[in-house]
Parts: sequence; structure tokens; C-alpha cells
Amino acid sequence: MGFVGFVLFFLIIWIIVMVVMAVFAIICIIFSALSASKAKEFLAYHRYSDYKSARSRFIPALVFFILTCLTSASALLSLEAFIAMLTDGSFGSEDIFDPTTLFFIAAPALLIVAVVLGIRCFIWYGRANKLNTQLSAATMPPRFFSTAQSFKVCPICGSANDTVNSFCVKCGQPLQ
Repeated sequence: MGFVGFVLFFLIIWIIVMVVMAVFAIICIIFSALSASKAKEFLAYHRYSDYKSARSRFIPALVFFILTCLTSASALLSLEAFIAMLTDGSFGSEDIFDPTTLFFIAAPALLIVAVVLGIRCFIWYGRANKLNTQLSAATMPPRFFSTAQSFKVCPICGSANDTVNSFCVKCGQPLQ
């Protein structure tokens, strides 16, 4: 295997890594957008099912975000090579629609979008997780209640109330 064979082997490996990075980035974008959307719904409506849905989409988003970041070095090197071609004048205006050029532009763009949406997903999920923790703490029955049957949970704020209460002591919502 000569120098040409080594270069072709390296080029094939580089293309495979770029395609894998693009796939990871696309999946990261999808799961990050879904998780952020579900986290926003949970923050708006305080429904536990929305939190579970946000969490179930956040975990794969986190995994694919990490994989995207690990494979992003090749995309950054591609972007650097593309910028170097632009600055030294070896890149003509007719080369802009070449598939290789489009790939040089698309791969780092996908990476940037994946990172931005991944960070946005972390922020929204962090807020939803904090609210879920607060709501879970509020629904715990006070220590003086003897059984789980001796309190009512407010459907709006989630706080525990004595069974004799007709209205929530925290928010005033009528209790069933």
C-alpha cells in the first residue's frame, strides 16, 4: 500500500467520520428540540406526564450531544480548511455548488445548531427538573398525617391539605 492508497484510506475514514458526526448532530437536534419543548410544556402546565416526556427525550439528547461533541473535531478541521481555501484565493465562485463544498459548509453548520439546541435543552430541562423537585417536595404529606388517606393534594399547586379542608391552604383552589 503506497502513499496514494494511504491517502485514499484516510479520505474514506474522514468521510465516514463526517457522515457519522452529521447523523449524531441531526439526532441531537431532534431530541434537544423535543426535550426543550416538553420541558416548556411542563413549566407552563405543571403536568407530571410532560416532565416524564421531557426527561425521556433529554437522556438521548444528552447522549447524542456528547457524541456530537466528541466527533466535532473533524468538522472544525473541515471548517478551518474551508476558510483557508477562501482566504488564499484557491476557491472560485463556480466551486460554491460543488457537493464537497456544500458538505464543508453543512457539517459545521449542523454542529453549531446541535450545540446551540443542546445547550438550550440543558437550560430548559434544568428549569423543569428544579420545578419538578419543588412540586415533589410540596406534595409530600406533612409529618403529622398518619396515613396516605388523610390528606388531599391540590390539583393546581400540588400541596398537601388536610381532608377537612375544602380549599387549598396554599393557593385557595377548591379541593375535590
